[in-house]
Formats: sequence, C-alpha cells, structure tokens
Amino acid sequence: MIRKSIILMIIFCHKTISNEKCLESLQSNECMNASNSTTGVLLDPGGLLEPGQVTNPGNDFVHVSFIYHLLPGIDQNTITKLETQLRRFLYSIFVESTGTPINFIIISDLHSKITVNRVFKEVIGIILSEHLIKHKNKNKDWKFPRFKLQYVAIQYFQTNYRRELDMFKSILCSSEGFEIPVIDEEIIYELVGQVDLTGLDKIRLQNLCPAKYNVDIFYIQFLYHLEFPNFIKQLILLDIDLRFRSDVGMLNDLFDIMNRQVLELLVVKSLNN
Repeated sequence: MIRKSIILMIIFCHKTISNEKCLESLQSNECMNASNSTTGVLLDPGGLLEPGQVTNPGNDFVHVSFIYHLLPGIDQNTITKLETQLRRFLYSIFVESTGTPINFIIISDLHSKITVNRVFKEVIGIILSEHLIKHKNKNKDWKFPRFKLQYVAIQYFQTNYRRELDMFKSILCSSEGFEIPVIDEEIIYELVGQVDLTGLDKIRLQNLCPAKYNVDIFYIQFLYHLEFPNFIKQLILLDIDLRFRSDVGMLNDLFDIMNRQVLELLVVKSLNN
C-alpha cells in the first residue's frame, strides 16, 4: 500500500515543484493539489500515436526512443527474457538519474504497451522504495526525473513504409548475398575471415545476416527522420538490453561534440566489432 501511495503522489506532482520537495513532502497535499499543472510524470497517456502526433513536453527534455514489440508467435521464454531486459534497462536509467527530464518515445503496439506500462510502474515503485524507505541508492546525486511516455504505433511504419522496409531488408539482410569492393582488407577479413584477395577488386558476401534480423523492427529507425516532429533535433535510440552507468543527460551531451569524423570512426569501429 505504501508503494502504491508513493507512485500516485509522484504522478500528480506539478512540474514546477522540485522532485526533492515533492518526495520529502509525501504526507502533505502540496503535490496532490497542484492546480493548472502539466503532469511531471505521465504513466499512461492513452492509445497509440502516429509519429507526427508526438508532443514536446519541454525544451529541457532529452528525447529517448526504444522499440518494444512482441512479434506474432513469440514463445513464452523469449517474452520473459524481453521483460527482464526491459526491467533492468529502465531500472538503470532511473537509479542513475541526477534529474535530467526524459521524453520516452516508445515504438510499440497495444498489447506490448500494457507490459511496458506495468514494468514502468513496478520499476518506479522499486526505485522510490529503495531511495525513500530503505536508503539503498548509492547515487549521492540522485534525483527522480520528470518524464513523459509517448507510445507510437509500430503499425504506422509497417503500413505506410512497407516498400521501404522490404527494400532495407533486401539490401541489409540479403539471403542471396551481395558484392562489395575490396577497399580495406582488414574489414574484409573481419567479415569473412582470412581469404586470398590477390587480384580481386570486389568480393561476394553471403549468409552474413541471420534470419532473426530479417524483421521490420531492425529497420524502422531509418524512417524516423521522415515522420517525427521538427522539435526533435536529437533522438537517442536505445536497445533494451543496455544498462546505464550514469545519467542519460551525459549521453545526450555527446551530441555537442559529434562531427563527421566522429561518425565515420563509429562506423569503422562497429564493423571491427
């Protein structure tokens, strides 16, 4: 009952009331009775959105996106694994928070959305219990962040960009193989192992893409710039098997030092890994 009460108190905090003040005054009416307010935390905004309907919760928010979509025919063991990954992923974001506001843009479907909402609520309950009651959080600068959840329908991309998604898969996950020029021998060796490249100006690659990657969710990200509103200048795309070791704002700050050379380096390192 205590945990549920804490969650309800946080949900209705006015965004102009500091998180510390709100958390320290859980027994008062200050957070509950804030009038004419925009919610500091929104757990269930309703149905699914088209990408163009995503709203700006504030200029100080960091925009973070991930996909949670349970494919048809998925087995229970995989469902359990994905839910565990999601729980650890969200826990790491909140436990490492120093207060950076987060706009979560979640690509999902109505069925999967139910799971995401439930896991968000469970993680928030655990975080607040550990910090306020058990005092277990080792992050001395910890602050509970303002955040907003916005669910975008994955079906929107699958329906409106069917041709593009199939094209991406045919190029990036071809089962028939494709030819690439022999420009950097080290990259070729990383891809196919030690082969004799003497006299070759190109080489044919085959079977580099496992069948499990031949699905829409791995290519929808290439369409985001066509649909999301212009206020989103920087968007952090994440996989749910990641864990944070610092506030998400520090990751967002890296946008300020990125340039063409950095991006090219990231591409080369990803090929080498």
